[in-house]
Order: sequence, then C-alpha cells, then structure tokens
Amino acid sequence: MTPTLAQKLHTITAHAAEDWQGLEGADVLQLLAMLRDTADSALKDAVRQARAEGMSWEQVGRWTGVSKQAAQQRYGQ
Repeated sequence: MTPTLAQKLHTITAHAAEDWQGLEGADVLQLLAMLRDTADSALKDAVRQARAEGMSWEQVGRWTGVSKQAAQQRYGQ
C-alpha cells in the first residue's frame, strides 16, 4: 500500500526531530537520503493535489523555486 501524503509528512518530521548525536557518518548519510526521497515523493504528491485543485504551473514553479517550464518538466505527467 502506498503511504498517504500525511504519512510521508509524518515520516519526515519524525526523523527530522531525532537526536543525531552519536550517529556514525554513514548512518546520518543514509537517514538524510531517506528524508530526501520521502520529501521528494511528498512534494510530487502535493503538486499533483495542487494541480487537481486548480493551481497553475507558474504558481507551482514559484512555490518550488523553479520556472514554470521546469515545474512542468519535473512534476508533469
């Protein structure tokens, strides 16, 4: 079963709140890569939802820090 956007956001915030003191460099790297992947997936879901609700590609680009064209290429289907 695919996790919901809320579940993905929970995963991000739960791991972001962890105490990283004492972790080995490889463990921190693995955790950050997992957080990046989870955040990327959540962002794609949020863009899909925003587009379904009528948000323009220009607005998506503004919110994600890229041009309208880049947003369409990155998040379009």
